[in-house]
Amino acid sequence: MEDLLKGKTFHTCLDEQIIFSQLKQDDSAIWSLLLASGYLKVENYQFNMTTGHDEYELKLTNLEVRFMFQNMVTG
Repeated sequence: MEDLLKGKTFHTCLDEQIIFSQLKQDDSAIWSLLLASGYLKVENYQFNMTTGHDEYELKLTNLEVRFMFQNMVTG
């Protein structure tokens, strides 16, 4: 999250078929939720043939979203 707040990207594997019950079990589920809700955007995507996973490079969608998350973190 720190890198995202600095305007950088974040690299992760995602499951686009996320369901809410997975939020407690899967750490990457929150990134899927933020992407689906429009707070994150995909900067780069590739399918990793070795692992069989979808890999994403994510970034906050805009400056307003970045400020909103900064305010949530700093209080």
